[in-house]
Amino acid sequence: MNYKKLLLISLCAFSFLSHGKRVVGEAKFFSKEGDDLSFIKKQLRSNAFKKIVDIELKAMNLDHETFWTNYNGKFEESFKEIEAKLRSRYQKDEEQEIPKKYLEKYQTQLRVKRLKSKATFGRLGRVIKKFSVEKLSKSVVVSNSHFIRLNALVDRSKLTEIYYSFIGVSTYRSFTTAYIKTHFKLINTNWVELGVNTESDFTDVVSSSWQKKMGEMLGDTFSGGVVIADNTILSEIEEYRSQMKANKETGLVNSETPFAKFYDSLLVNIAIEIKKIDFDENLKNYTYHFKGGAYVTDLKNSKIVKHFDFPPTESEFTRVDDHSFSSSLASYVYRMAIPVVGNFRKVVEENVKTKKNFELVVDNVENLNDIYKFSKVLKDKGVIFFFDPEIEEITDKKVRLKVNYTGVKEKAIAILDQFKMFILDKNVKISRQNDLPFSFIINRLQLDEGQDGESEDVEKVEESG
Repeated sequence: MNYKKLLLISLCAFSFLSHGKRVVGEAKFFSKEGDDLSFIKKQLRSNAFKKIVDIELKAMNLDHETFWTNYNGKFEESFKEIEAKLRSRYQKDEEQEIPKKYLEKYQTQLRVKRLKSKATFGRLGRVIKKFSVEKLSKSVVVSNSHFIRLNALVDRSKLTEIYYSFIGVSTYRSFTTAYIKTHFKLINTNWVELGVNTESDFTDVVSSSWQKKMGEMLGDTFSGGVVIADNTILSEIEEYRSQMKANKETGLVNSETPFAKFYDSLLVNIAIEIKKIDFDENLKNYTYHFKGGAYVTDLKNSKIVKHFDFPPTESEFTRVDDHSFSSSLASYVYRMAIPVVGNFRKVVEENVKTKKNFELVVDNVENLNDIYKFSKVLKDKGVIFFFDPEIEEITDKKVRLKVNYTGVKEKAIAILDQFKMFILDKNVKISRQNDLPFSFIINRLQLDEGQDGESEDVEKVEESG
């Protein structure tokens, strides 16, 4: 009996902030006969989201024209395959015209597919944290004209990510492959008792299911996809790590070696412990305790970028036959790692960003709340460079900040020019010290300085944009 195949069939059957700003977006959609209300609403919402994105790109002084040109161009490129597949239903010969008797049906279906695809392309809706519909109406004069007005809360950091993904400057590394390594530890039991002949009959199937699920969630994040790390691959990874260690000073790997492919890859280790804690021979009931975890290693530097612990659980299984018993156990184990596997894209985006940093020193700090306010303003002003300030050191009244960022260093540092003279609140001013680019000083303002601490040459803290 092919246990791997049976287990796989069973598993498949089982399985399957940043600162925000309020923006109002208005949009229209002209429907055609046959368009249902749900379709119309989705098109209106999508069009309104695009309008909001355009408004925000302009407000952030980003190149909105190039963005939309690239966006539309990439959409047309991606839609070619969908269009070709639909056309082949009505005309197999690419050089021949579609028969007239099918033409109207083809054009109707093509329009719907195009609109549905365009509504989701680029996942622009990710920038909308919350929204409310202020108005939804249908024209009395033009019966097929529909209108919507949305009030939305926009995530500018997420919008910046999307902007760079279409403008051609990636804020993230390009990844090659995600490798999955699984390890099972059995206590008070063995593989035959679990209903399979060998360990691989069980582990290979579970690993394949995790691989499939992760591949579905990752989309195009990894050019080489998701791969199960067998012994050969694990041996190559170890050899690669040895090379990296030998070249620690330069951090370079010869791109012509077969191991260079690991430089922009991740290794996902998933470990599960299965322990038998009870057995009722009369009822053929087994009780197992499960625990485990997973950690993600960036093979660029062998650093663990994320770690997960699976909540320990106990469950009872009845043995009717080997196949159903092992399938139930495999399905249970598969579920344990789903929270990790299902959110792997987020793990990658949040933990393996390509970051640079510079340091600031702020003097005369009497209250750390002033530093927190300063950090927040820095983050808002530097949103297009993904500013992420963090306190590195506090000495007496001096605070050293490390500001992580992406992009061109000179342009990122230019943001600091906005803080030559800056009021954090009506009583606190921050300014450059001795005109040094990374040295700042905080001063308490006197009540008679300007009006409520404001002066003409000092910018007041405002919401970004």
